[in-house]
Amino acid sequence: MNISLLGSGPGFGKIDDQLSAILFVNILSTWLNFRIEPNLSFNMADTISVSLSQTAFRIFICLGFLCSWLFGVKAPLLGQTQPVRITYLLDTIYLDQGLAIYQDSTHTVSLEDILSWDDRFHPYEEWEKPLDYRSTYWGRVTVDYQFDDTSQWIINTHNNGFAEVFIIRENEEIIHQKAGKYLADAEKEITTGHEVFFNLTLYPGEQVELIFKVREIDHFPPDFKIKLIEFYHWHTLDHDPKENMVLFFQGIFWVMLLYNFILFFSTGFRAYLYYALYLLSVALFVLVAVGSLQSPPFGDPVWHQQIGYLAFGAINIFYFLFGRSLLDTKTIIPRWDRFIKAYVVVKAIVLLILQIVIFLTFNLKDVLAIEFAMFFLDNLISLGLFIALARTGSVLARFFIIGSSAVMIIGLSLAVLGHLYAIQNSFATFLSTIVVEIICFSLALGYKMRQNERLKLKAEQEKVKAQEALNLELSKVNTAFGRFVPHEFLKSLGYDTILDVKLGDQVEKEVTVFFSDIRAYTTLSEQMSPRDNFNFLNAYLGRVGPIIKDHDGFVNQYYGDGIMALFMRSAQDAVTAAIQIHERLKAYNIERESKGRIPLKIGIGLHTGPLMMGVIGDTLRMEAGVVSNTVNTAARMEGLTKYFFTSTLISEYTLKRMHAPEHFSYRFLGIVIVKGQETPIKVYDFFDGDPNSVIQLKQQTKADFEHGLQCYFQKSFIEAAKAFDKVLAIDPEDKVCQRYKEYTTQYIVEGVSESWSGIETMSYK
Repeated sequence: MNISLLGSGPGFGKIDDQLSAILFVNILSTWLNFRIEPNLSFNMADTISVSLSQTAFRIFICLGFLCSWLFGVKAPLLGQTQPVRITYLLDTIYLDQGLAIYQDSTHTVSLEDILSWDDRFHPYEEWEKPLDYRSTYWGRVTVDYQFDDTSQWIINTHNNGFAEVFIIRENEEIIHQKAGKYLADAEKEITTGHEVFFNLTLYPGEQVELIFKVREIDHFPPDFKIKLIEFYHWHTLDHDPKENMVLFFQGIFWVMLLYNFILFFSTGFRAYLYYALYLLSVALFVLVAVGSLQSPPFGDPVWHQQIGYLAFGAINIFYFLFGRSLLDTKTIIPRWDRFIKAYVVVKAIVLLILQIVIFLTFNLKDVLAIEFAMFFLDNLISLGLFIALARTGSVLARFFIIGSSAVMIIGLSLAVLGHLYAIQNSFATFLSTIVVEIICFSLALGYKMRQNERLKLKAEQEKVKAQEALNLELSKVNTAFGRFVPHEFLKSLGYDTILDVKLGDQVEKEVTVFFSDIRAYTTLSEQMSPRDNFNFLNAYLGRVGPIIKDHDGFVNQYYGDGIMALFMRSAQDAVTAAIQIHERLKAYNIERESKGRIPLKIGIGLHTGPLMMGVIGDTLRMEAGVVSNTVNTAARMEGLTKYFFTSTLISEYTLKRMHAPEHFSYRFLGIVIVKGQETPIKVYDFFDGDPNSVIQLKQQTKADFEHGLQCYFQKSFIEAAKAFDKVLAIDPEDKVCQRYKEYTTQYIVEGVSESWSGIETMSYK
């Protein structure tokens, strides 16, 4: 006969009815053994196994209980907790019947103490009083695995705050695992959900002792509902799919939340704000309940629970505020509106008090009771509100009632039933009802906005006729002033008319600044009279200005023969405009040469960066101006066109802002520090506007030229000289290459310092 013994607990006293029954059974079985089978072997728990006759064993047991009865000594309860035997595989095995527990109210008991005790544990099924949240509890159960194959199991101890398991094998190996809803994920063996899971491997014919240690800190009693779940079956219980489902619904929540925040900021309608905050509360609550926030960050349970209860309490606060704003209850049901307003204030005060209670006492049990009391009160008030709204006949009220009812009646019922009866996918169905609510509320908001738009349209139509005459006059004035102050400049400041502009108006933008200048203009102007100068400039600018405007730029300032323009949309617009200006200039030069005039050459410099656009001056004289280091750098780029013998020079910042630079022909020219600056800038020659013969030569020598520059900056001057020679062999007129060849020849002979970087510092503009 096999008998497993676990002690009934320490102490002295009279024997109870159960011991009397055991004594009677043992006496009876002893007498029968004398009569029937005098020699049997037995096994005693606690690793003591002795082969005796069953008759002698029965006599020993009877004498022990008889002494306990006579002298008042409470003997260990034998046979009350048996090992949990597994003789064939099941999906789930409950360990309650084989479990014995011990209450450690001092939190000082160690595993060594537990292993040395045999008689201080009580059967879990006979534990009469509720478990005390202030104590640590130890559980002990033996699993006798009689199956022929090794199998994998998951130990599930529900949702304790802190839980540990010590798996003690027959070879005295101890496997220690930790889990718990307040334990950081990094310390857990399995990190799925609030429930506590451990891994367990069982080998054929093995007896494994499981020792559990559980502790709570939030006033909830610990839970010893321990079960073994077969590993592959556990994976079918919707753990990972639940996470995926939560992610899916969270995506819906966050998208709608962001969408409504944007609508609030664009329309100013408060219902969008309250609805966004309502969705935020629901999303945070789901994250804490079953999502990625279900495990406490940084191991702080108070912070974790405060977010959960704050979100749970805030859901109906923003729900009622949303309803008031959407339905305009102040107008259609004023009494209910005053009541809801007062109730929301009460709920906010209660929520604040509960947060303080959590922070100071962490008494979640009482907090949860209050929260659920308020929650059911919320639902009763909502039902009364539905009745009042239904009487108004409002279309918006129908959307509101249908959406709310989907969650209150269907969703919550499924969530509660799913929790009580472990119905799979019940939580997903609950979240689906929230999606239904989101759809209804969104339709209601859309309908409300259409109503508002119709009212606004009617009011605006009444103003249109009076405004039309004024607009006509203003447009004439604006057109006239637009020739002096670009409309694009006004729009950048947020104005449609110059009449609204004030001194000090300013805005920061990232723009591409365009500078152009006519080469040798002084020489040209000396050959012309003042009238001819004006006619020449207007003829030239009349051809260039429209190209800038056609590419979404505008001329900010004409200064003699120079142009400063701004391109606010794209750096590529500025580069394209520069190339086309050179093309237009080629045609203009043909016309000039036919009249015996000197052809024009211009240099264009481009740089991209932030600048301040605004109105500068005084109260009597104002003008549109720009202030920025970007403008100065762009002007330096135009000046460098002469130094690098190029028609269009752009900075590396402009190149980086171009979305398709590969559509242009360009080459790297070097690195410079322009006058007044400290930061080196890479510069590039965009040569699509050059004569066709020059374009072909530069394209043909680009690879060798840029390779030579690379070697030059790496101080490989001999290799650089070879590359530059290849370029000059093809294009001996490449003056930039000639300069770099002279530099490399000099450096090969004289050498350079260790600090030499190849960067040229410009001492002139």
